[in-house]
Amino acid sequence: MGLTKEQIEEFSEREKEACDSWDYLDLAEDYLSIDKSYSDNALSKAEKLAESFSDFTDLARFYFQEENIDKSKATDYCLKAENLAESSSDFTNLAQVYCGSFVNGKLQEDGDKTKAKDYCLKALEKSGNNLPDSLSVFNFVQRNLKDDEFAKEILLTCEKKIEKSHNFEDIMSRLSGFIHDVQKFEDEVLTSNTHNKIIDIFTEVIKDNTLNGEKQIFNICFRSSLISDMNNCFETILRNIYDPNELANNKYTEVSKRWIHLLLELEQRSTSTYDFRDLGCMAVRRYRPSIGGDDTTADALANGWFEKGILVSEDIESLESLYTEMTCEGYFTVSDKLEVKIADRVLDLAETFKDYKSIVVSWSIADLSTDGTPISETAMDMAIKLKGEATKEELEDFISQIEEYELSDRVDELK
Repeated sequence: MGLTKEQIEEFSEREKEACDSWDYLDLAEDYLSIDKSYSDNALSKAEKLAESFSDFTDLARFYFQEENIDKSKATDYCLKAENLAESSSDFTNLAQVYCGSFVNGKLQEDGDKTKAKDYCLKALEKSGNNLPDSLSVFNFVQRNLKDDEFAKEILLTCEKKIEKSHNFEDIMSRLSGFIHDVQKFEDEVLTSNTHNKIIDIFTEVIKDNTLNGEKQIFNICFRSSLISDMNNCFETILRNIYDPNELANNKYTEVSKRWIHLLLELEQRSTSTYDFRDLGCMAVRRYRPSIGGDDTTADALANGWFEKGILVSEDIESLESLYTEMTCEGYFTVSDKLEVKIADRVLDLAETFKDYKSIVVSWSIADLSTDGTPISETAMDMAIKLKGEATKEELEDFISQIEEYELSDRVDELK
């Protein structure tokens, strides 16, 4: 089939603008079903300009996917791409080339499962002891190859890499997902071993500050992430072992105890309001560990941690953060007693005009009170008293802010 005059003009214009292999391959794909000679011309230029990993994988995909062309070239381009592969994801990209299309979970004739599996194994080897990269290979296999036995083989290799890992921050956010992946295979022994292994890992990190015997160095935001990821793992484990028909589930009780004991261990190492905030919030937002009665419920633990967070607070900002998280989305019911403690502490910490100003305009703590009077009113009195500390710009900014609040009738007192 020949091209129309308009199509020839369009092809010529696009060819003039083409500057690399991808551009010409795009032309070849678009014109293959219209006029093969034009497509072949563009393809020839794409092949001559190919030099990168992605250039060769794109060409390989073209030869695999398009009909009525020589598919043997696809293998040649995969080999060229393999010689340039540098990362684990490069090898999974090569595996994807050989996956072809799927119908009802089965690899079609345009795919080569053996080749795809070979590249997955090379990707796994290239990932070294990097758990996220290794799990990416597993996810690729599950999603694309639909081979449970091979996927399980990959997952077992991932488990061994956890045993060899020496950087907890690199793996902790992936542990919950790993547990979930293991549980999907419904292998009771493998699942139980995995549960125990992950619990032991958190225990070692929290108690000894080591992973597989090696000391850990954590960044400043580590504790919050640790609590969140640990709770995600324990939640995943407990959901799996919970049996509503079993009144006394020893395994469930044992895991709950270990969870609570690790949280209590973290409590001993907590020093800031933010530390106690994270402990309390994560306790009530997750699966709510509890054993043996109300004295160990998540709410009771959280309440105690929030109170400690108030006691160690050193600035108003941390208390704002604490109260905001405590009341977020109704996870925790804040008692009147706890609210009064926060209000008292906020006023205790306030000393300067800027401190009192921050209380007045705070959307989270301004309405708290110690004796029925909102602390914003007390703070407003003090801000007016200390207005001499403020610059002209600070006063103007304060006035513009409170004009939107109920205290706007006191603007004149600031002038």
